[in-house]
Amino acid sequence: MGFNDLARLYLNKLTAKKDQVFTYPVEEQKQFLASFPTNDDYDRSRSQYLAQSKLNGVLRSVFFNLICIPVYWKHKIRTAKKKFDLKRKYDLVFHIYNADRSLIPESLLQEFPNHYFSESDNMALNSQDLLFIKDLKQRYPNSYYFISKIIAKMAIYRAIIQQYQPEAIATCSEYSFTSSVLTLWLEEQNIEHINFMHGEKLFYARDSFARFSRFYVWDNYYVELLSKLYFPKHSFIVEIPPGLKTEHNKYKNQEIDLIYYLANETAEELKIIIEAMNILQQKGMKIKLRGHPRYSDYKYLEKNCPPGMLEENISLEESLSSTKMAASLYSTVLQQAYAKGINIVIDDLKDKKKYQKIIELEYIMLKRPHMLLSQLITEKVQKE
Repeated sequence: MGFNDLARLYLNKLTAKKDQVFTYPVEEQKQFLASFPTNDDYDRSRSQYLAQSKLNGVLRSVFFNLICIPVYWKHKIRTAKKKFDLKRKYDLVFHIYNADRSLIPESLLQEFPNHYFSESDNMALNSQDLLFIKDLKQRYPNSYYFISKIIAKMAIYRAIIQQYQPEAIATCSEYSFTSSVLTLWLEEQNIEHINFMHGEKLFYARDSFARFSRFYVWDNYYVELLSKLYFPKHSFIVEIPPGLKTEHNKYKNQEIDLIYYLANETAEELKIIIEAMNILQQKGMKIKLRGHPRYSDYKYLEKNCPPGMLEENISLEESLSSTKMAASLYSTVLQQAYAKGINIVIDDLKDKKKYQKIIELEYIMLKRPHMLLSQLITEKVQKE
């Protein structure tokens, strides 16, 4: 693993501040977001960067900038004037890593039947790109973290353009402060920069200001929510992807009463969840816990879950097909479950402050039919 890969992994680990979405009061976020400019795409990327710096704190932001001084020069030297040969022409190239493909808008695949999923991080820059970067450096001198991230994504896109000559590049990176500048850069080459929603959204300053040529969202609710976060309203297209299309009563004869879909819970939160699931199981319900593939502490779960409660390694579709109820604090899985006619349970027990916070953060599932976990437990206990 090279220096760039190590630096990227380290920066990603540092920026993945646990439960950061719950740290800042919404009113405070609104105040500092309102202070940032949105005159052009440079402003939009810079404002998103400043918003994220505010969330990360001054010391972290200074550290990120210092660590990226060698990264900046290494990106420029390694990728300058590097060139890849044309492999095959594709109209649309997806650069989405392991995002759930069932959340890709169907109309996008129909519009661009000649598409390709690129998982490569090949990098290249041409002479025009270096001029673009020079201009960025003049605009934002000494902003090495800001510019290094833009160079890295630009270089990946340049390699895609050289190899596939697309009319559009699709991503799911509304969280990235590189996005607006990259939209400008791509559109100058007559290439669309398309984004599609791939996970649940709350009012969160990390996801702010970004402009894309198009941004597909699941519901008008998200148009209004993201507009409050200064995404340009004209870029939104509302479309329900296949993975969220309503299929009430699709699943019959579910064997499990409730599956709890975990996220990045602390050990203390997991303890509360397991206790709650134990109560329901003792009242005759068939219960499963499904760990999150990236965030869950499986060693803790295997040690502390009652025998048979931890769900086996099966697909999400298989998991949803087996349960009558889906529970979590907030999760895209609850959207998917709701679309398939599965009853929703929102956890108001593992952290009562977080439950109050998702009300403030405008979580969409609170506006749809649901039951609270505390209500379910009370109901089961009172039946005896």
